[in-house]
Amino acid sequence: MNASEAREVSNHNVPKLVEANYLIAKSKINDAIKGTARDGNFSTRVPIMLPHNIQDGVIEKIETHYRELGYLIEVHNFGQQSKLIDISW
Repeated sequence: MNASEAREVSNHNVPKLVEANYLIAKSKINDAIKGTARDGNFSTRVPIMLPHNIQDGVIEKIETHYRELGYLIEVHNFGQQSKLIDISW
């Protein structure tokens, strides 16, 4: 496989990578919400590591999902490949 073919395959599979990382992030956030709510808190902060090329797609899906559920969500840069998700209820 040459570089052009590898790029084509990678570009074709970006949506799969976005979805897989979104599901992982959603699971981490859900676990954090459950734990902090049990402790009596009204917010949590979750660091998420994401490859640079898919950060925007994953973050958009996370923001949409949690806002539709009624959460307040803020996303902060936390290094080059990390995002810090603040979520409150």
